Amino acid sequence: MAADETDANRALGQLFSGWLMVWCKETVGRNLGCYGLRDADRTDLAAEIVAEILLAIMMRLRMSRLGTAEPVNNIRAYLAATAQNACFGRIRTRCPHHVQLQNRIRYLLRNDPRFAAWTNSAGEPLAGRGAWTSQEQHVPCPDLQRTNDPMDLMLDGLITLADGPLRVTDVVRTIAAALGISDSAGPAIDPDSLPSRERSSDQRLVERERLTGLWREVRELPQSQRVALLLNLRDPEGGGVIELLPVTGVASPAEIAQLLGMTETALAELWHDLPLEDSRIADLLRLSRQQVINLRKSARDRLGRRIQKMEGNTRAPLTPTGNRGLRASVDRLTETVFGRKGMK
Repeated sequence: MAADETDANRALGQLFSGWLMVWCKETVGRNLGCYGLRDADRTDLAAEIVAEILLAIMMRLRMSRLGTAEPVNNIRAYLAATAQNACFGRIRTRCPHHVQLQNRIRYLLRNDPRFAAWTNSAGEPLAGRGAWTSQEQHVPCPDLQRTNDPMDLMLDGLITLADGPLRVTDVVRTIAAALGISDSAGPAIDPDSLPSRERSSDQRLVERERLTGLWREVRELPQSQRVALLLNLRDPEGGGVIELLPVTGVASPAEIAQLLGMTETALAELWHDLPLEDSRIADLLRLSRQQVINLRKSARDRLGRRIQKMEGNTRAPLTPTGNRGLRASVDRLTETVFGRKGMK
C-alpha cells in the first residue's frame, strides 16, 4: 500500500529488521535443533538457510506488490512453513543417513510401548518412559559403545542408563556415534540398501521418470484416498516417505498440500509427525479408522493396476495380500531416487 518504491523499500526494511530476521533465526534454529548436528555445523548451516529464506520472502513480497503473486496473508505462518521445508531439504541432502536414523528413532518413540516422546514447556522434544512425560528437565545423555544391536535395544539401553528424560537430539547424536554415522554424511546404516554408484545417469533418469509417472497416478486418486495413502506412507523401518518428495523435485510442498486438501501451513504443522497413525487421519477426514484403512487399500489396488499397466505386465494377477507389484515397483523407485526401500 506504499505510495512509491521509496516508501515500500523503507517499510520492507522495517519488516525485515524488526520481525522477519528475528523470527527466521528462531525458526531455523528450532528446526535444525531437531537433527542433533554439531554446534559448528548447525551455526554454519543456519546462516546459509536464513539468508536463503529471507531472500525468497523478499522476492515473494515484491512480487505481491507488483501483483504477480498472491498476497501473503499470514507472514509468520508463511515463514514457518518455508523454514521447515528449507531445513529439511538441506538436512536431507547433506545428511541423508542421519535423517533416516532420526526417522527410525522417532517411529520407535511413538509406537513402542516401552518408550514415550513429549515436548517440554521450552519446546524441546524429549524421550524416555511413559511415566516420565510430566517431567520438564532432561538429564545428560550417556555414551554408547559401538554395537550392531537392533535399534530398539540400543534405545532401550540408552534410556535405562540415563534413568531420566533425554533430549531427542542427544539420543539421535549418541546412537549415530554408536553406529558410526557422521553428522555431516557418514556411512549408510545398511550399505546394501543404497543404490549402486555405478548405476548410469541414463538409468537414474529412467527411474526418476517412473517415479514421476507413479506420482501422476497418485494425483488421479480421489482426495480421501490420497489423504489415507500419503499421510500414512512409510518405509519398512517406519520412516515417512512423503517428506522425501520435495527433495527429489517430484512434488513441491505446495503441490502435496493441495492434493491433500490443506494449506501449506497446515501441512507444515504435521510434517514432523509424518507418517500419521490411522486414528489421526480418521480425525482429519471425520471417518472411522476402518474406513481410512479401506480407503488406503482401495488406493493401493488402483495404483497396483496402473503400475502393472506402466510396467507392461497387465496379465499378472493382483494378489489379495497386498499388491506385490505395487510394492516391488515402489521399492525399485524409492531405492534409486531416495536411497531407501519400500512402502507399507
